[in-house]
Amino acid sequence: MVTSFSEIITDPMHETTCIKCKHLLDISGLPTFTQIACPECGTQQSVPGKLGSFVLVELLGKGGMGAVYRGHDVGLDRWVAIKVMQSSFGGNPEFVETFRREAQAAAALNHPNIVQIYSFGVAHGQPYLAMELLEGGRLDHMISTGVMLNESAILRIIIDVAEGLNAAAAISLIHGDVKPENILLDNNGVAKVVDFGLAQFKAKAEGGTAKGIWGTPYYIAPEKLKGHPADARSDIYSLGGTLFHALTLKPPFEGETPMDVVKARLKEPAPLLSKFRPDINPEIEGIVARMLEAEPQKRYPNYTSLLSDLRRVFSVLAPPVDPSPQAAKKSGKFVMIKKKGGALPVGMTMTASTSGALTHSGPLEPVASGRKSTHKRNVIIGSVVGVLALIGIIGGCYSHKVTQAQKTEEGKEKAALAKSLQGADLILKMLQPITGDFSNRIIMAEMWTSNAQQMVSMVASGATALADASEWVGASSNAAIVVEAVTQFLTGKMTSASAELKSDLEAVTAQRQVILSATNSAIAMAALSSITNIPGQVSDLHKSVSDDFGKIQKGGESMESSLKKFTKAMGRAAQDSAEAAKRDAIEKEAQNKLEAERLAAEKREAEKQAKIQADMADIGAGRKSCGVLIQQNKFAEALEIMEKSSKQLQTPEGKAKGKHVVKAYKMLVELKTTIIDGVKAEVKTNPDTGYRFGWMGTKDILKADDTKIETRDAKYSWDAVPVAQMMRFIKYFIEKGDLSRYEQAQHMFAVALYLHDAYGDNEKAVIQAAKYLKDAVRMTPSLGELAKAVLPDVSVN
Repeated sequence: MVTSFSEIITDPMHETTCIKCKHLLDISGLPTFTQIACPECGTQQSVPGKLGSFVLVELLGKGGMGAVYRGHDVGLDRWVAIKVMQSSFGGNPEFVETFRREAQAAAALNHPNIVQIYSFGVAHGQPYLAMELLEGGRLDHMISTGVMLNESAILRIIIDVAEGLNAAAAISLIHGDVKPENILLDNNGVAKVVDFGLAQFKAKAEGGTAKGIWGTPYYIAPEKLKGHPADARSDIYSLGGTLFHALTLKPPFEGETPMDVVKARLKEPAPLLSKFRPDINPEIEGIVARMLEAEPQKRYPNYTSLLSDLRRVFSVLAPPVDPSPQAAKKSGKFVMIKKKGGALPVGMTMTASTSGALTHSGPLEPVASGRKSTHKRNVIIGSVVGVLALIGIIGGCYSHKVTQAQKTEEGKEKAALAKSLQGADLILKMLQPITGDFSNRIIMAEMWTSNAQQMVSMVASGATALADASEWVGASSNAAIVVEAVTQFLTGKMTSASAELKSDLEAVTAQRQVILSATNSAIAMAALSSITNIPGQVSDLHKSVSDDFGKIQKGGESMESSLKKFTKAMGRAAQDSAEAAKRDAIEKEAQNKLEAERLAAEKREAEKQAKIQADMADIGAGRKSCGVLIQQNKFAEALEIMEKSSKQLQTPEGKAKGKHVVKAYKMLVELKTTIIDGVKAEVKTNPDTGYRFGWMGTKDILKADDTKIETRDAKYSWDAVPVAQMMRFIKYFIEKGDLSRYEQAQHMFAVALYLHDAYGDNEKAVIQAAKYLKDAVRMTPSLGELAKAVLPDVSVN
């Protein structure tokens, strides 16, 4: 008999123990997870249920694919999180098998920032995962409080998640649905990512494919919305959206419906963080903006680059506050912090240790018989508790008196530290106007120098054209004097004064930092005392600079007046050469037109090359995403992806390259068909024995079709056929088969493509690919052009 709750089917339990008094409870016939009260002590608790080798204690959360439960692994005596899928998913064998393989891949990732998967199973048609149990909170819960979160704490969480995603990307495992709900924290505040690929699995189970749009609208990358293949940069985009949401309490794109959110992402770029949080660190804003670039090529190329920037900014931020404390000391009492509506697990009690840490006892197990406590033992326990309570009261009174004295001293200390900081800030405020005045004087002096130099140049080039050139030559001499005086002022007095002012400012800033970090008021007061004389020193320095500046100010003003008169006179002289200037202008315009046409042509060519490169990058990304499908011998699915991708190419060069790749992928499909036909022919020829020693050299093959291969012992889907067996087929049916020279060359080309796109990172596979390609081109030279287009990095010489 089974019971169902929230569409999850479990095996019933007949008895359990009260979570408080350990009284044996008869739960026969009660629906799983219904609330009951202990008849002995009245404690409310839920009815547990069994799923496989696990006991489900309480519901932790629900989603579109199923629910997560706190569970107890009876065999290993440990607490775990059990994610149970809805039975509707279990009815799809392909989904269950794919889910199992991906779970195995994720389980192999033993990384501190990835939730560890312990086991996979199917019970009552429901696939389930047993995972590491984390109770430090979830990032989406932190965001939902509405309180602006600490930059450093959030950055620490994102660094943890990026580390985990980087480890997954190293084995070509893409998460596909990075969002706050999938980021969990342990009791030490370490962040871990969970649910690799579950959104993709849901799309497959509902009749879609991995090529469809799957992900959460708030964080999904634009290329996935367009149906393009996803890679690690798509997860980086989603992680950027998550970081944006955590820092601003708003997702980067919003709308009334999911489709509105999607449209907003495709129409406009992501907003800057400072729009919602003006105080944000500019470097963090830059990192998030790059993560949220609409074009994948503009994002971080990999996690190594992203982590480098994140760690650099994190290293200069203030240390974060622990974002997920599970226990705290408050008013001398131990307080357990848990989610609203939560309860301690069945069979678990919480106690406070001498160190203040909360521990649990009493693992959940079915109890065979009842337990009775004696009156004598209760009396003894009561007496001990009474004595301990009395001691606690006496100690508490003394502790309160000592604490009050300590608080008074701490108050004085804090006041002294605050006063020192106010003094340092006041000094900085006093120095600000002087600093600004220094800058203004430098700017004014540089302006006079520039004007004087311009005047000298104008006199030298045009004074001879004026009626009274001697007057302007004299003005030029005066200007040269001003240049020399101002230059000496800038290189002498102002340079040394600025250096001295900078040194004083650095001294004040350094001592302010000492005050900020001081824990002792004596240290803070000493630091303040060391800088109290600086305002007076700077004031004297400012007066000296002002006196020198005043001496050259009159000369500068007189020189400016002369420059205006000279400019007017030069204007009159310039009218005489207006016609010549006009002709020069016409000639220059013609030259400019020619230059503009040349630049326009170069720009068009550059844009063309950029589009070609973009097309080639899309083709390369598509082939990379097909690598896993080819490893699984799903050649038809890989061909479908490349055909769809080729239709979106923009340039003739890209379309030509895409056409060649599609042609080559069709040859892969034909290769598989030839192998299947060969097996069928062998079986037909030998109806009693089948294809002798066809499976891994040990088993006879009795049947083969588009979906599977059958031996005497088992059935194997094509995605379970290993590369060794595929090469066995190739040697028998292709190299030694009864094929025409043209057919054999076509198939050998397909074998080279198979080894290159599926196992290109294996040196042995690369060597074999080169051999097959060389033989194919030798037998049919016309394949050489296709080889250059599709396999340019594989040598045929």
